[in-house]
Amino acid sequence: MTKLSEGAIEALSNSTGGNDAVLQLVNIRKIDGGNGPARYRVMMSDGVHTLSSFMLSTQLNFMVEDNLLAPNCVCILKRHVTNILKDKRRVVIILEIEVVKPAEDVAGRIGDPTPYTEGQNKAPQSATNSENRQPLQQQHKSEVNRGFNKDFGKKTPSAMPSTPGGSSKVVPIASLNPYQSKWTIRARITNKSSIRTWSNSRGDGKLFSTEMVDESGEIRVTGFNQEVDKFFSLIEVGKVYYISKGSLKIANKQYTSVKNDYEMTLNGDSTIIPCEDSSDVPMVQCDFVSIADLENREKDAIVDVIGVCKSVDEVTRLTTKANREVSKRTLHLMDMSGKLVTVTLWGEDAEKFEGSGQPIVAVKGAKLSDFGGRSLSASFSSTVMINPDIPEAYKLRGWYDKEGHAMDGQSLTEMKGGGGGNTNWKTLADVKTEHLGHGDKADYYTCIATIVYLRKENCLYQACPSQDCNKKVVDQHNGMFRCEKCDKEFPNFKYRLILSANIADYADNQWVTCFQESAESILGQNAAYLGQLKDSNEAAFDEIFQQANFHTFVFRSRVKLETYNDESRIKATVMDVKPVDHMEYSKRLIMNIRKLAAE
Repeated sequence: MTKLSEGAIEALSNSTGGNDAVLQLVNIRKIDGGNGPARYRVMMSDGVHTLSSFMLSTQLNFMVEDNLLAPNCVCILKRHVTNILKDKRRVVIILEIEVVKPAEDVAGRIGDPTPYTEGQNKAPQSATNSENRQPLQQQHKSEVNRGFNKDFGKKTPSAMPSTPGGSSKVVPIASLNPYQSKWTIRARITNKSSIRTWSNSRGDGKLFSTEMVDESGEIRVTGFNQEVDKFFSLIEVGKVYYISKGSLKIANKQYTSVKNDYEMTLNGDSTIIPCEDSSDVPMVQCDFVSIADLENREKDAIVDVIGVCKSVDEVTRLTTKANREVSKRTLHLMDMSGKLVTVTLWGEDAEKFEGSGQPIVAVKGAKLSDFGGRSLSASFSSTVMINPDIPEAYKLRGWYDKEGHAMDGQSLTEMKGGGGGNTNWKTLADVKTEHLGHGDKADYYTCIATIVYLRKENCLYQACPSQDCNKKVVDQHNGMFRCEKCDKEFPNFKYRLILSANIADYADNQWVTCFQESAESILGQNAAYLGQLKDSNEAAFDEIFQQANFHTFVFRSRVKLETYNDESRIKATVMDVKPVDHMEYSKRLIMNIRKLAAE
C-alpha cells in the first residue's frame, strides 16, 4: 500500500512545510469562474487528516479535464503557495503536482482521515522543530526556486528579499488571480512597447504595455494615461522590479501571446520599485518550436523560435495603409533541424539589429504566416534576443560551429511559394538534366547567369493606359487606341516590354522571357524612355541593348512545359532579376566547398 506523508496536512495548514508531500486526492469540485477560466477546489488527505482548502492553479486545469487528477489518486505536491484571504482563511494554491498512482490503481481511501481544524493537535514543538521552521516568505521562495534551479542551475537564495514597505508578501505570478487583495510580485521585464496613442469620439489617450516573468510564469501589464507618465520612463527591459496593487482581469488572448489566463492593469495605487538582488529571476521563459515543425502549425499561430542568423537583409522602409513609414528587415534563421525560415523585424528592432558573426537569435511571440510557404513576423509584442544567456543558445552555437556551418539549409519560406526568394539554386545544365518544368506544376529555380544576346525586335508594344490593364491596344488611325479588354478607346497608350534574352553560365545557356520590371532592370532604362528613343533615335536605342550584353545577374525563373501547335517545349519566364551580391555569392560557394569536402 502506498504510504502517505502523515502530518503534511497540519504542516500545510500552518504554513510550516508540506513540500514534496505524498497525498491522496479525496475530492475535486469545479467552481464557477464567471467569464474566466474554471477553477477547481481540491480536498487532499495525508492518511490522518483531510483539508479542503486546496485550489488548483489554472495552468493545471488540463490535468482535471484529461482525467489525470481524479478522486483516490495519489500525488506528490511538488510546488505550492499559501494565500491568506481577507477573513484570515488559508488557501493552498497548487502550482505543480505529480500523479504517482492513478485512481484506478488505488483500492479506495487510504487510512481513516478526519477533517483538519486549525488549532488542533497543538503539541509542544521541540527545539529542533522550532529552529528548522522557516519564515513563510523564505519557505515559499525556496519552493518556487526549486523548479527554476532544475532548468537554469542557479543557486537558491538563502532568504526571500524583504518586500518594500512590508505590507504584503511576495507571491509567484502563477498564483495571481482577481480574488486576492494584497500581493506583491518580483519579476523581470522581458518586453516593453513604445507609447501608443489614440483619438476617437470619446477623447484622446495613450498606453504602453510590458511583459514580465518570474520563476513560476509570465504576465502582461498595461498602463494608461497617468500611469504612462508615472511608470514608462522608470521601467527598463531586463531589470527586476517589485510590482503591487495592480488590477487583474481575464486576459484577451486576441492581443497577447503571454501564457497566462490573467493580465494586469496599472492604476493610481500601483507601485513599481526596483529590486537590487535579481540574480535568481530568469531572463525569459520560452517554449521553443523547431523550425521544421513550423510546417505543421496553423497559420497565424504565435510561436517562440531560436536559430542561427545565417544571413540578414538590409533595412528597407515602406509606407503603411495609414500613410506611416516603418522600417523592415528580414533575417534568415536555421536550427539543428537543418531548416531555414525568414523572420521579419519591424521598427526599432529592424534598425538596431546587427547580424555580423552569425549570432543566435531567439524570438518570443513571433506570428506564423503562410506567405510563400512559412515565414515569421516579430510584432511589437514580440521579444527579440541576440545571443541570449540560455542553454538552448549555447547548444545551438556549439552545433553550428562544429557542423551546422557546412549546411546550406532548406528554406520553408520560399520552397512552397511561387517565385519568391533566392532558393533552389541550379545551373542551367541542372534545369535540363533534372527535367524541371515537366511536372504538373511549374518549377522555380535561381541561377547566376550572364546576358549573351537580347532580341530587340518586337520587344516593345503599345498597351492600355489603364492602371490595372496591360493588354495590347489597337491603333484606330484616328488618334485613338482601342483596348478590347476594357472595351474603351483612349487618346494615348503606355509602352510595355516583353524581352527575349539568351542567358548563359559555365555549363549551358537558355532562352528566357523577361517582362516589364525584369526587362527594365536588365536594360537599365524604363519602357517609356525606350519607346520614345526607338521612334526618335534608333542608333541610341540599339546602343542600350549592346551595353546590356555580358552583364551578370541573379535570375529567379519559372519553367513549365507548354504545348503549342502540337509541339512541346520548355518555356522559361524570369520572375525577378537582381544584381549579384558577391559577398553572399562567395559565402554560398564556401558552403558548397565545405559540403563537398565533408563528403
